[in-house]
Amino acid sequence: MSDRLTVKAQVDETDLAMVKLKQSANIVLDAYPKINIPGEVDLINFDATTVNNVTTYIVDVVPKNTPDFMRSGMTANISFWVTSKNAVLNIPNAALRVQNSQYSVLVKGPDPKNALEKPVMIGVSDGKHTEIISGLNEGEIILLAEIDMSKDSSAKNSNPFSPFAPRKGGH
Repeated sequence: MSDRLTVKAQVDETDLAMVKLKQSANIVLDAYPKINIPGEVDLINFDATTVNNVTTYIVDVVPKNTPDFMRSGMTANISFWVTSKNAVLNIPNAALRVQNSQYSVLVKGPDPKNALEKPVMIGVSDGKHTEIISGLNEGEIILLAEIDMSKDSSAKNSNPFSPFAPRKGGH
C-alpha cells in the first residue's frame, strides 16, 4: 500500500545510461497536456522487458507534489533532465551543416542573393535544437533550406508507387 502515485516509465536501454536516481524529471499527463508536474527518479529497475526487439527498463518517477487531478492508470510522458544551461545560443538542427565532422551554418550575407557559410562549434542538443558555443553571434540571421513543391511540377507525384504518379508509355 502506498499513499503516493508513481509513474512507471519505460526507458529504452540506449537512454538508460543518462537516467540517475534522484534526477529531476517532468511529468505530463495525456489528459492534461499543458501542465508540467515536477518529479524525481525514485527507482531504476534491474529487470528488462523486450518487446519487438526493443529492450526497456521500468523507471519509477515520483511527483514532487501530486496534483488532485492525477489518477492511477493515467498515461504520462516523462522528460528527464539530463543537463540544463541558461542563456545559451541555440539553433534548430535543420540549420546545421556537417562535412568531415565540421559543423557550419549558412548566414545572411551583405548580398541577399549569396549566403555565407560560417564554421561553428556545437554544444549540447535536445534532438531538435543545438547549442552554439562559438562561430555565431546572437542576432545573426541563419538560413534554412526550403523546398517548395508547388512550383516544380516534376517534383509532384514523384513517388513511383503512388496511384497518381505519371505513367510512362500510355495507359
